[in-house]
Amino acid sequence: MKKILLIALTLFSASAINAQTLLARYPMDSNANDVSGNGNNGTINGSVTPVADRFGTPGSALQFSGGNISTSFYGVGGNGNRTIVFWCKIDPGSNGGVPFSYGGGPTGGDFANNFIPGSGWYFDASNTAGTFACRVNDGAWHQYMVTFDNSIALNTTGLRFYRDGTELNNLVGPYNWGGEFLSTWSNTPLGMGSGNIAMDEFKMYSGAFTRTQVDSIYKAEATYNSCLVGKYDFNNNGFDYSPSRTNASSVLASQDYDRAGNYGAAYAFSGAPGTTAGPCSTVQIPDSLLPMGSTPRTVMAWMKTSDAINDQVVIDYGTLGSGNRCALMVSSGIALMRIDGVDMPVGNVADGLWHHVAFSCNGSTGNIFIDGVGINSGPFAFNTLSSLYMNVGATTPNGSSQTECFNGNIDDIRIFNCSLTGTQIDSIYDHEKVCNLSVTATMNQNITCAGGSDGSATATVVSGGVAPYLYSWAPGSQTAQTPTDLTVGAHTVTVTDNVGCVATATVNITEPAPVTPFISS
Repeated sequence: MKKILLIALTLFSASAINAQTLLARYPMDSNANDVSGNGNNGTINGSVTPVADRFGTPGSALQFSGGNISTSFYGVGGNGNRTIVFWCKIDPGSNGGVPFSYGGGPTGGDFANNFIPGSGWYFDASNTAGTFACRVNDGAWHQYMVTFDNSIALNTTGLRFYRDGTELNNLVGPYNWGGEFLSTWSNTPLGMGSGNIAMDEFKMYSGAFTRTQVDSIYKAEATYNSCLVGKYDFNNNGFDYSPSRTNASSVLASQDYDRAGNYGAAYAFSGAPGTTAGPCSTVQIPDSLLPMGSTPRTVMAWMKTSDAINDQVVIDYGTLGSGNRCALMVSSGIALMRIDGVDMPVGNVADGLWHHVAFSCNGSTGNIFIDGVGINSGPFAFNTLSSLYMNVGATTPNGSSQTECFNGNIDDIRIFNCSLTGTQIDSIYDHEKVCNLSVTATMNQNITCAGGSDGSATATVVSGGVAPYLYSWAPGSQTAQTPTDLTVGAHTVTVTDNVGCVATATVNITEPAPVTPFISS
């Protein structure tokens, strides 16, 4: 069950999804569930079989052999900006298939992707189609991506196609027979996977990724997973979804809601505020494949707590000897990495909100991050010795001798036997965070006299955001929550919250009819 993060933990630059919103994500972990938090779950129909993904992890991709996935999700319609990305494997001699399609109507309006035997990649967008020699039936996994940017001038290259991060071709507008810009209808919902192909990690965004972002996404998804040695999504279980397959040996924590609002997709740990000793909730995992000694490593997790008093363990393994322990913790509300008596703090996290905390060390220098931002760095030497288990939520193995019990929620633990860069960690955070920011814009005052500029409006965050907020109004350049001196017409506010989520809203300012002078005879 790849939840908010799948297998390769899609990576890209810190600004990569600030202008895009994830609408649907189908990890295809033996099912057709949408894990974006938007509830666009699908249904598997016909002959579809779970298979290993591109990293050899069993049951983490789907082989379509005449079957398909159907949904009730209509995707990005009209000429809306969009990005669609997925992984696909086509065996030699395969007849190919249709990775996805949606839209459609009596005179076009579809947005469909076809792999044609002997031809390549055939793409149909509103009845204008192009065939590109980029479909590869070599039995290997490849990443495919389609982006559309309606801000690019007509008859230029707004519709782009990529394989493995490289642009292969583009379609030149207009994008249908009627000479209009691309206009996807909403007659047919998204379908995926018909024909004879294997697929993995299908995502649709509103917004178009740039060439640089596309290349970064591919490089991260395709390569860095080789050093992932532990991936615990906590989807109702303690399974390890990394190639290591080192499942938890004991789960003594209760199911709870994750940061996307999915119940049973995170664990709640019951360390009581104001205490330091157990027994308390824990998850215990064999440490046989975790980085030991001074081996480079990266440790990360999502966590939520309001306990600003005690020492609390998020992840802890190794022995309690000099430099032999490796622990990601919260101490008096401050997240930190602890090697016994040496702490590297990062910042306050005891605010009852979900935070992504990560530590990366190349063997001599450590870096610690909160919500994708590197806060502290410096010399950090350790010699971790096995204690047989990694403990989540407490220092010691299950039993009455537990200490440093965690009070809150923990989710999506990742362990790597390599030192990820700051860019990679920031990108993991940026990709895993859930953006449900919703805003409205309301009129405070319309123009009082025709031709005037005394209108005003207010932007209000309805739900889903993390304060503080940044406001940007257009036209113009006002940055107040309540702008004044507005002219007649539509005014759009873009709101960015403290974790980079973006939402927009528009309000219309009107004016009265001009006063017509009347001169009596």
